[in-house]
Amino acid sequence: MKQLFLAIALILILTSVTGLIQPEKNEVSISGTDVFSIPVKIKNESGEKQLIHLISKSALKTEFAANDFYLNSGEETEIAFHIFPSYKTGVYYIELRMQYNDITEYSNLDVRIGKDTGSIDVRYFRQNVCQNQLDKLSLWIKNETGTAQRIKLSAESEMFMAVIEPNDIDLDAGEEKFVELEISSNKSFPLDEYSVTVYIESDDLIISKQVFFDLIECIEIQREFRLTAPADITVRKGETERVYFTVTNLDDKENEIEFAVRGKLKTELQQTKTVLAAHETRKYWIEVTAFNDTEVKTHLMELYAFNPFFEQRKTFDVSVRGIHETKTSLLNNELEIERGHSQIFTLLTENKGDFREKISLNFDELENINTHISETSFYLEKKELKKVYVSVNPAITSELGDYSLKVEVDGKELSLNFKVIEEKNPLKTDGVIEFWSVPEKITLNSDEKELNIAIKNISGEKIENIVFWIEGLPDGVSFQSEILQEIEKEKTKTITGKLFLDKEKAVKGNYEITMVFENSEFRQKKTIELIVLEEEKEAEKKEEKQEDSWFSSLAGFISLGSGQAIGLIVILVIIIILLLNPGQTQEKKGKTTWLNYKRGNKIE
Repeated sequence: MKQLFLAIALILILTSVTGLIQPEKNEVSISGTDVFSIPVKIKNESGEKQLIHLISKSALKTEFAANDFYLNSGEETEIAFHIFPSYKTGVYYIELRMQYNDITEYSNLDVRIGKDTGSIDVRYFRQNVCQNQLDKLSLWIKNETGTAQRIKLSAESEMFMAVIEPNDIDLDAGEEKFVELEISSNKSFPLDEYSVTVYIESDDLIISKQVFFDLIECIEIQREFRLTAPADITVRKGETERVYFTVTNLDDKENEIEFAVRGKLKTELQQTKTVLAAHETRKYWIEVTAFNDTEVKTHLMELYAFNPFFEQRKTFDVSVRGIHETKTSLLNNELEIERGHSQIFTLLTENKGDFREKISLNFDELENINTHISETSFYLEKKELKKVYVSVNPAITSELGDYSLKVEVDGKELSLNFKVIEEKNPLKTDGVIEFWSVPEKITLNSDEKELNIAIKNISGEKIENIVFWIEGLPDGVSFQSEILQEIEKEKTKTITGKLFLDKEKAVKGNYEITMVFENSEFRQKKTIELIVLEEEKEAEKKEEKQEDSWFSSLAGFISLGSGQAIGLIVILVIIIILLLNPGQTQEKKGKTTWLNYKRGNKIE
């Protein structure tokens, strides 16, 4: 009897040994368009000579170098497997099959085509599928490409009817979502392990994924209740949204049902347990809260209703929306300002929201106080910070005492408080800066014109917070300039300003304007001519006339005697030296901020 059992065991062992099909690698990447080949090991592990048949299954075009051949018992060989990468970027699943004598062996190969620019991640939890029922598996889809994608989903199986719902979704970069894979089977299917191929396709790539499951025999459970809830909701950051769901008792007797919620967002259930009479329906709510630091994206939330005999789950897509929020704070206040001098207040404006914001600033005029404010209108990207400078300059005739300048930033008012005191040291009016490049005449015909003024620090020490503004501007003309944070001694920097023209309000003519450069210790001025709305032809003639005068002068110099010619050469050499002087380089160290001049009473 023992010998009989040993013989049967030996027969079972021999017949259970079949064959081997194994690629050199289970994952390969292809970046070019040439045919890619990989060796696949084939071995006959049966007890006799076999006719081997090789096939492959994939969305890609593939082929074996040979599909049918004989292998003796225990013999192995390598067959080249060719992949034709004439497809869009993506990750593809290839199933390799080795068939002989009614036996099939399987292996697989993952192929990435194109550069790795991110992918769409597909995950699932290994689950059982009930035989002779319509069952569902949850698939988790995440967009990791870095850009928004419209994704089409499909499923393929030789044995099962497989459908994905929803089969068309939009995912932002980094967004994730659950979908359901529905699998239908009947009683004729053997209880075993199976797989379904899932395809995820977008405009940029295609991915295939094998989803494995076990087909098992299930006892059909009578549904005891029904849970109904919305598929998606929206909640803004910093707010709480109430979501309603209903539960219906399908039983002919009283039913006790419990509720639970799973997800990363803060949630609160109206109640966690209920008792329903036979066939009774009730409505309950869940409160979902998004905090100010909650990520703006679609979050997943699951609601469970269950009792000891039955469970039902509903999945929500909770879309968290961004907010509009800005904050402006005053970095310095309660300043003392001497008559005739100036001080600078610094405001810090922050976009704390999730959108690009336009910031507007307004301020009131104070008698005998001149005020300069940085850009009265600008944009801030989300999470961006910007400093805004307000220069306050009491006239020499201003009354002593406390003042408060009201500045409105996006509807919120700030009070800039300062005290005007007696002048201790008169402002220096010369010997602090030297003008290196100042136009004698400016023509303003277009909507805006940039001014670049090079100034040199000749004070013998570092100068800080230099304000540039213009006195005597006519109607329809405004000016913005920058605060120059600092100039080291004997250095030259360029301070930039812009003239703006309102053609509906401006009056054509020639005006005398005064450029003012100052800080709390000095004020120097330069008067120039401003020509507003000069006709273009007239301006062109003047330019041509000026060019002609240059050529005439040059011709005159050429015709001079030798002594005068030497003088001309000396002048030209001096001009070249000045142009190449490193001190004239237009340095811009440190951050500069535009200033907008709002005229008050003229300072004498």
